[in-house]
Amino acid sequence: MVNKNNMDILIDVLDSADKKNLQNFKKNETKTENSIIKKESEISSKTENKEKSIEELRKDVLENAQKIYNRNPRPKYVWESQGPNYYDCSGFSQSIYKNAGLKIPRVSSEQSKFTSKTLKKSELKPGDLVFYGKDEVNHVAVYMGDGKIMESGGGNSRNNTPAKAGVGIRIRNIDARKDFKGGISLEDVAIKNKVVSKTEEHKTIQNNDRRFEEIFKYLLKVEGGYSNDKNDSGGKTKYGITEREARSHGYKGDMRNLSLDFAKKIYEEDYYKKNQLDKVENDKIALSICDFSVNSGSYGVRKAQETLNKINGTNLKVDGVLGEKTLEALNEINPETFLKEYHNSQRKYYNSIAYGKNKVFLKGWQNRVSTKENTIRNMNTVKNNSQSFTR
Repeated sequence: MVNKNNMDILIDVLDSADKKNLQNFKKNETKTENSIIKKESEISSKTENKEKSIEELRKDVLENAQKIYNRNPRPKYVWESQGPNYYDCSGFSQSIYKNAGLKIPRVSSEQSKFTSKTLKKSELKPGDLVFYGKDEVNHVAVYMGDGKIMESGGGNSRNNTPAKAGVGIRIRNIDARKDFKGGISLEDVAIKNKVVSKTEEHKTIQNNDRRFEEIFKYLLKVEGGYSNDKNDSGGKTKYGITEREARSHGYKGDMRNLSLDFAKKIYEEDYYKKNQLDKVENDKIALSICDFSVNSGSYGVRKAQETLNKINGTNLKVDGVLGEKTLEALNEINPETFLKEYHNSQRKYYNSIAYGKNKVFLKGWQNRVSTKENTIRNMNTVKNNSQSFTR
């Protein structure tokens, strides 16, 4: 019979042996992975850091993923593994990007922050990375196109040895998990790695992103933080977002806890893109209409249509919808002429509704127009495809 002291010693020896075996397994995995990567990416490694087209990179990433998927036996999931026989989710994504000559961080949470723009499902293209997680990002997959992803899944930190391996490499529907957090663009990763140059489409998207970021900063400046004024029909608001708006977008928490990111999403979707302000060529006009719309709903566009009709002698339909005809007229109008008349129209509109409980807001509304005019004076360009805001 083994006494208690000897039993403790035996357990220590077994634990030590188990740790040593795990270390040896990971060491051997790394050596084998390096060998396979060298063989599979012989062509890619020669072209690393040389400029490629984004189409070539997408093809490389998808082919790299398919090669791993086609291995026999197909690799399984082991926590903290990077191949070739076992991968965790981020080890898989990092490996196929590495094989295409692209460097990204090791873990999924850091990969999700590698570029500045977060993609919606509708914006994903083959080869982009897709992220999941309830609160923080904890899983990554590769978007393959047609609503499908490839991942190393079916495992977690408990699946930390080959004997405990999880499912591994598989193809699933992008909606198989309900905690989608967004994606990052392969093109953005490639540009950051200096492997491709910016396409004209990408430059336009980036300029629109930069423009909206500056408009959002302006809106925060004039809207302020949390408010629950008894005279304000909007009730509880945070960053200018009413409780009704927030609820319509799925927010269920206390309005005092509404995040900047959530408010930003509403502004971008409901005021900037819905009104096609990303297609308005002049940055100053885009900011001004966005501001008026945030404060007064459809009147922001209605007053823009009335202003265009007054200046041009036209008969645009005044319906509060920024359609193709209104957009065309905005892109042809002299910005200074339009803005002067539009801001006068905004002031008159505020005067017309400043009665009853609204009286207390009139001074603030007029100051809002003055703040906007000062902001616009400090903007140094005209077109959407050039850098527009002073820093």
